[in-house]
Amino acid sequence: MENVFVVDSLSLSTGIALLALNAIKLVKEGKTAQEIYDISIKLREKIQVSFIIEKLTFLYKGGRCSALQLFGSNLLRIRPQILLIEGKMSVGKKFRGSINDATKAYCNEVIEANPNPDLDTVFITYSTATEEMLNHARTALKNKGFKNIYETRAGCTVSSHCGEHTLGLLFINK
Repeated sequence: MENVFVVDSLSLSTGIALLALNAIKLVKEGKTAQEIYDISIKLREKIQVSFIIEKLTFLYKGGRCSALQLFGSNLLRIRPQILLIEGKMSVGKKFRGSINDATKAYCNEVIEANPNPDLDTVFITYSTATEEMLNHARTALKNKGFKNIYETRAGCTVSSHCGEHTLGLLFINK
């Protein structure tokens, strides 16, 4: 079919949303389908996708971590960051303490590690979250200067693999 291009976002649903919102801007600028495709392919590598997870229980039940890792993370109250890089998930930084304290540290870390974000749009995506977790994320993003902060519920992939109290920040890096 002519002028139909399939973009593998190498991301999750909210990452796809970031690409779609950017594509809408490009349409309004008068870009062609080929130009939008080319820009989207380059842009997908600049999408920051990460989550903080309260417990490894769901990862363990899904065969993604060992019983020893589950035991150790629960014992030491480790809250891992899951990064999505080039379509693959990996463990990033590990935070300790309550999920509320870990979320605050996670949000600050993500913002610090990405010093040049596109401040137009950011998503806070979560399976479930305490109001304190959401407030930490909102405050950190507002302080950074993000204009449009959207809150969305995580899809079934993140929710079923990561469980409750999983919260992620997603935005485009310049």
